Amino acid sequence: MNQVVLFLKDPKAAENYTGKFSVTTLPEAKEPVTVIVDGPLTELAALLQTKYTYRNIIKEILFVGGSATCGDVTPCAEKNVYDDAYAAKYVFNSEIPITVFPLDVTRDIQNRTVLPFEYLMNPDKFETEECGMYVETRSELCFGKTVCDILSDAQFPKHNCKMVKKIK
Repeated sequence: MNQVVLFLKDPKAAENYTGKFSVTTLPEAKEPVTVIVDGPLTELAALLQTKYTYRNIIKEILFVGGSATCGDVTPCAEKNVYDDAYAAKYVFNSEIPITVFPLDVTRDIQNRTVLPFEYLMNPDKFETEECGMYVETRSELCFGKTVCDILSDAQFPKHNCKMVKKIK
């Protein structure tokens, strides 16, 4: 059974799925875990900064947030990134494998929180692509934007995540 660590803004949204996984916390994890985040990355970033060895126990991060195109709280920033862009930047730069479920794909889905659980159970239902994705924290107009090279001819030198492009 997959061990998962949950950082969810609405835990009730995933209650039909959590019984299918062994839910733990980073301090209690004894084997590699998948971290599922639907909300700002504040708490995860704080844990990673507090105890560097947590990076070794995280197999992957499944993050509901970000966008390759446009935002929902500003013209270019998605709420889960915008609410703590500095934490998001830290996590995206952590070199831990990240799979992003962006607003571009999840906008019309009523319960975005369940997507990472579905992905763990049925990865073939999700079309993903490696990409470079970074968080803008210096621009007044684009603060909190996830800058992504997936739609660009120019590529970042490092592809640090997988982005869900389509749910089949």
